[in-house]
Amino acid sequence: MQLSLRSQLTAGVAALSATAVAVAPIAQPDLLASPQQVSAAIQLSAFANPVAELLGTLALTSESIFYQDTLPSPSDLFWPDSFYNSDFTFVYAPIYVGLIPDAVNQFSNGALSAVLTNLSGYIDTTVYGVTGVAIGASDAVFNTPFALITAAQLALAGQIDAAIAELQTQILAPLQDGIATGIQAGTYILNNVVANATTLLTDTLPRLVSGLAEATVAGTTYLVETAIAVATDVASNLASLNIEGAWNAAVNGLLDPGSGLLGAVTALTVGVGLFEDIDYPDIGVVQTVTPPSIRSVLTSVGQRVGDFSDFGDGGIRNNPCCTVASAAAVTAPTAARQGDSAPAEVAAPVAEVPAADTESAAADASPSRAKTSVARASDRATKGSARAARTADRAAKAAASG
Repeated sequence: MQLSLRSQLTAGVAALSATAVAVAPIAQPDLLASPQQVSAAIQLSAFANPVAELLGTLALTSESIFYQDTLPSPSDLFWPDSFYNSDFTFVYAPIYVGLIPDAVNQFSNGALSAVLTNLSGYIDTTVYGVTGVAIGASDAVFNTPFALITAAQLALAGQIDAAIAELQTQILAPLQDGIATGIQAGTYILNNVVANATTLLTDTLPRLVSGLAEATVAGTTYLVETAIAVATDVASNLASLNIEGAWNAAVNGLLDPGSGLLGAVTALTVGVGLFEDIDYPDIGVVQTVTPPSIRSVLTSVGQRVGDFSDFGDGGIRNNPCCTVASAAAVTAPTAARQGDSAPAEVAAPVAEVPAADTESAAADASPSRAKTSVARASDRATKGSARAARTADRAAKAAASG
């Protein structure tokens, strides 16, 4: 199992979301030697240095929260099936290594953007309805004197029906139009609030609960298995009076950022998850996030709720309100904006990811980590071409938005 993200991901840079490009990442050159390099330079014995391991895990935690590089493209990094839409043509998953850059991306494309945009739309609709009622009432008041004079003239001329029609046209019609506008605005808000609540209760919440439960169970299982393996290794070395081996097994097994328990806890919470190389029929060996982290589950669900829902399901973003004229005026531009906000991914060569180290390979060999099934592998076999089509579609959208 490979937990060190920087060594895997700095070579593979996927293109950013068209809206996330506005947040230009700051270059982060490696000006200082890593804690592991410093430790290797000054180590005077074969005993593992726990301070260096802790500092390495601290660096991993920092990368998982702040690092601005992008993850490999979905064609080079697979996710659990629950992260894809029904036909595997779109993946809802983190785009950045760091949690904070991913949260910024959520403001552009995910649940945060959808909620704020909906609230803004409801405010606009409320103003639209209130001003519509006020305009109708003011028109009726302003037209009343003139309508009364005209109606009186028509009545004196014996045109009673025309007089009544004049009063209806000049006074009642503006009032009716204004009230209808207010009702339309209120109905729009009510209908969308109900629709969004239904989506959240029937789709988002169940998906969130099941995703968090699966990630928690899988992550806890991995941590328990790793802890047992570490304890067994330490006990075995102590039984053979190998003090150095026992010390190193304990330090590396508990503190190592790449294969230790502390690094795994980081990867399973604020990181992306654990990476495993899986051999899929007709595709070959592809690095897969399994299990995903709690943060990845939250990001995936959040993307479904926001602009990313244009490619799949579960979204709560609403179309503009309200009248036939205004809807006709804004439908096309809105569709263009939603397309522009889709993540623009340009196919880029991604360097081969280093193979997992010995400890990770041993962990992957355990029965609980052998997760490939016939059905799962069959589903995965369809994803290569689907991802290529989706990548081309995203690139086309990005070019159109440019």
